[in-house]
Amino acid sequence: MTPAPAATGHHPGGGHHATGPAAAQAARAARLELGRHLARLRNQASLTQRQLARHTGYSPSVIAAAETGQPHISARFWQQADDHLNASGQLTTAHQRARLLDQWARHQHPGPQHDPDPGTPPGRTANPTITTAAIGACPSCGHPLAVTAHLTAPAT
Repeated sequence: MTPAPAATGHHPGGGHHATGPAAAQAARAARLELGRHLARLRNQASLTQRQLARHTGYSPSVIAAAETGQPHISARFWQQADDHLNASGQLTTAHQRARLLDQWARHQHPGPQHDPDPGTPPGRTANPTITTAAIGACPSCGHPLAVTAHLTAPAT
């Protein structure tokens, strides 16, 4: 896996690298793309939001919220929509990816961090550590993957 050249970018394997505020931005972008994909599939099936709502057992407002990238749409909803729209797992996989990005954004700390190292001599600071993540899909099965790396500068 190659390191990201900046705070956020595309990994050659299709994943995203994101740190700090960029992680939250990547999560929002993933939810928006998921919502647009749902709307495209719904329109291709010639269904209104109200019709899809009836077929999935959810209200039209949930369909609208999902299509506009709102967070907190249940995995069950995405499975129902995926099944009804014959999306072959595209919606559920994209939802899992967006959920992983949301989780990463909530736990991300921007910028370098200093790990407390009990072995650091008095008067010296611990080596700076940067935490970064890559989100992608398994090339074999397509399931979302999250990899976290903690990079520490060597002692000088």
